[in-house]
Amino acid sequence: MLSVDTPHALQLYRLVISHLSDEPDVAIVQSRQPVPEEWPLILQETATLRGQFQHFLVSDGKRAVQCVTAVPDLQRKVMNMEAGAIIHLIGAEVRFDDATRTYILDVQDTCTLKEFDTRLKQREREQAERLAWMKAQGYLDDAAELGASSASAPSSVSLSS
Repeated sequence: MLSVDTPHALQLYRLVISHLSDEPDVAIVQSRQPVPEEWPLILQETATLRGQFQHFLVSDGKRAVQCVTAVPDLQRKVMNMEAGAIIHLIGAEVRFDDATRTYILDVQDTCTLKEFDTRLKQREREQAERLAWMKAQGYLDDAAELGASSASAPSSVSLSS
């Protein structure tokens, strides 16, 4: 069970996840699936050894999963967060940790609950810009022509003698 010092954080977390269609369940990591970026999680604790970042734990309110990162800026960012902060994991990949004999998440970035909407809008804007650039370059027209030509080709060939 989650042991967060601030009951307010847990109450806020429960309120946030009540609006999701599926509640977050970090147990999916054990089936080698990464945690979706849309899932808010609670930062449970950060582990350090002699002042050096080791890993951090996030929880779905029931279970915790260990997260690691090789990104120095993210290590500093997580170390400065308070336990109980609601965060989203960005670019998380599942890997097997031989030392603990469990699956863990290798995370590239995090954002707070407050930053997540801004991040989504930024990602949508960047995607629209990429699509506009691809259309301007004619890449999308080539793909449409390729799709049309393959649609007009016969789907099966019969050989008769």
